[in-house]
Amino acid sequence: MFALQFLTVIQIWGRLRPEKEDLPRSMAFYPAVGILLGVLIAWGHRLSLLVWPPMLADFQAILLMIVFTRALHLDGLGDTMDGLLGSHLPERSLEIMKDSSLGAFGVVSIVSIIVWKFAAFTAVPMPIKFEALCLLPILGRHTMVQLAKITPYARSAGGLGKNFVDDLRWFDYAVAGITAVLACAVIAGRLGVILFGVIWIVTGLESYLFRWRLGGVTGDVLGAASEFNEALVLLLLAGAAYGGAGL
Repeated sequence: MFALQFLTVIQIWGRLRPEKEDLPRSMAFYPAVGILLGVLIAWGHRLSLLVWPPMLADFQAILLMIVFTRALHLDGLGDTMDGLLGSHLPERSLEIMKDSSLGAFGVVSIVSIIVWKFAAFTAVPMPIKFEALCLLPILGRHTMVQLAKITPYARSAGGLGKNFVDDLRWFDYAVAGITAVLACAVIAGRLGVILFGVIWIVTGLESYLFRWRLGGVTGDVLGAASEFNEALVLLLLAGAAYGGAGL
């Protein structure tokens, strides 16, 4: 239940106050939360199509993602890009990321990812838009779990993400992975499994990037990777359709 409260606008009565060990264990349920988010967003899009033209409905689906997640991962994306582009030194990059103010790089990255998602989603064929919206949050949340498991925490002083990264068990990672791949298979069949595999590989490459540039990951980095990989899924679907792959 903490995963649901942490990742979405849905709050539990009285708000849950987890113990330290509950934080990493909650990551086992991240893809399950992604399933719920995906279904809500996909049905929101389908209902929007009954009232508004496709392009407007598509944009409202992107807005629903932001609203349902409280822009949590967009905030992480902005901070991460401020740090990565603000300095070539890992220590200085981490200092910039810790600053609560948002710089020009962060603003541009947030606007760009929203426009990227919207433009790519409009190019996704209508027959698979529902499945695409269901898959995005699942793959995005699995990205965070995978990246947290295979990459060390960057800050020696600690932070909100330290408990998630340092204490994530292989069992919880396995539960998250099995949940994600099964959900992708049920929702989109072979296409869903292929997308899971592609994003799994991309996340591994992102791990190397963040090790090189920052010495590891932070909570902001996990959110940034989630946002990027969601946009990448839409880009792949749009590109495959445009290239005549028969989606």
